[in-house]
Amino acid sequence: MRLAWLLLGLCGLASAQAEVFKCSGKSGKTVYQQKPCSQEGGRQLDIHADPAREAEAKAKLEALREENQVRKAARLEAEKQQAERQRQIEEVEAMKRSALAQQQQADAQRRQAEALERRNSYIGAPVIYAPVAPMPGIPGLPGLGGSPGYSGDQHHHEHERRPGEAPNQPVDDVDAKSSAERRGKVGGR
Repeated sequence: MRLAWLLLGLCGLASAQAEVFKCSGKSGKTVYQQKPCSQEGGRQLDIHADPAREAEAKAKLEALREENQVRKAARLEAEKQQAERQRQIEEVEAMKRSALAQQQQADAQRRQAEALERRNSYIGAPVIYAPVAPMPGIPGLPGLGGSPGYSGDQHHHEHERRPGEAPNQPVDDVDAKSSAERRGKVGGR
């Protein structure tokens, strides 16, 4: 801003050859203006600029213009460097985000591979099954000595009997000897 005022002032010095009129105002004050006085009480002044001062002003003006160009070039270079630094920062941030995403993806793939490996290790392992057979309960005491909720009197239905078997006899023989004895008792009736 200061430079603009200085340039404006120097331009004014260069045009010092302009006509200037010295006029007396209504109150008696002296006023200088560029157009002729409206009353007869004015006179034209002949002002000539000093050629040495004019040359000096032109040299100053040129020096200020050059200085302004240097400052402008320096400012543009600084802005260019700042933009380059900002671009590099953004590039590094993008690389960090990409690396983090790749790390998260690798972790997810590792967890998935571990889960698949665990599942496959279970698939190939031999499975041992415990025998599942209801144990006959103690007659009159449902559930004792047998499977939960099992009662020898209530477990089997009529349609589950084998031919020649008495009602409410176990379908699967747990103990062959006791089963044969039961059949003998049933058959002896």
